[in-house]
Order: sequence, then structure tokens, then C-alpha cells
Amino acid sequence: MQKQIHLFLGELDVLQVHDGLETREESWRKTAAYLETEKFPNDDAFLIEECCNAHEAKSIADSYARIIETIRKQQTAQAAPQRNPDRKNPSKDKTEFAYAIYIDTLASGPVPVERDENNLPIAYATPHGAQAEIADIAMLRLEQFLAGERDFEDAITIEEYIVPVNLHPDGSITDENGNTFPNPGW
Repeated sequence: MQKQIHLFLGELDVLQVHDGLETREESWRKTAAYLETEKFPNDDAFLIEECCNAHEAKSIADSYARIIETIRKQQTAQAAPQRNPDRKNPSKDKTEFAYAIYIDTLASGPVPVERDENNLPIAYATPHGAQAEIADIAMLRLEQFLAGERDFEDAITIEEYIVPVNLHPDGSITDENGNTFPNPGW
């Protein structure tokens, strides 16, 4: 198996790479068609790629198609909103025990760091689920460092920590110090 190389590129860069690969695939497919029929496909003039025969040209075109598909699958996977399977939804009728990810702030002290689309804190069913989320955040910071978007010290510093909370039916949480979120200052 080939050694895997991980690249970190911006979305526009990936689109440029994708466009270039599609151009190369098309050129090799046209070369294969020309070598099979000795006629220009669709009466288009193009530069014929250098190779031994139509089979080789088709094989190279297929390689480009495989690379394009690999990139497309990775784009789709990264574009899909990923939800931690351990994320806990509030019960409709009772308060339940859960875990939230907190950070210490100068202005407000300890506060939950994550909010959902309704501005409610996000809770997890297990400590492992919250830890997995912190690990994902840390990996994102490291990727940003590798891409030159974040300082090293900032990338390796983890300030988030896990706090046991009560998750109420309305989606609010109360921590062990009696602080309830959301609240007006949050």
C-alpha cells in the first residue's frame, strides 16, 4: 500500500486542484479515444498525451478519476455537519445528569463553551463524549497550526474541561456551583 500523505488546503485551493485534475483526466480520455479511432473526439483539437497506446492512456485517465473521487468523498465527509453521538438532548419531562464542556473566563468565571443553534448549552451523556469533543477541538487547533493559521502555544493549550451538570427539560443546565445557563450574562 502507498504511504498516505495528509494535506491541509483551503476550500478554494481544493477547488483549483480538483479543476486541474479534471482537465488532466479529460485530456487522457481524449488521447485514449484518439489512439483507438485515430479521430479527434467531438472534432475537438487538443494536445495528445505521450504514451504507448490507448490502454495506457485510459489507465492514466482512470487514475485521475480515482483521485478526483477520493477528494470528492473527503470534501463531502468534511462538509457534513458532524454531531457527537454522545450529545444529550433534554428529556421532555425530567431533569437528567449530564456533562458540559466549560472554560474559565475573566469576566464571567466558569461558563459552558458550546451552544447549539437555539443558544442553549450543549450537554453530553458521558464524560468520554465530552472528552471526544475536546479532542476534536484540539485536533482542529493543531491542523490550524500546521496550516499557519494559529500559533503553536495556542494550538497545544487546552483550556476546556468537563463539568457534571443537570440538564433540564427546557435545555438549560445547572452546574455543581448552582450556576444556570443560559443566563442573561452568558
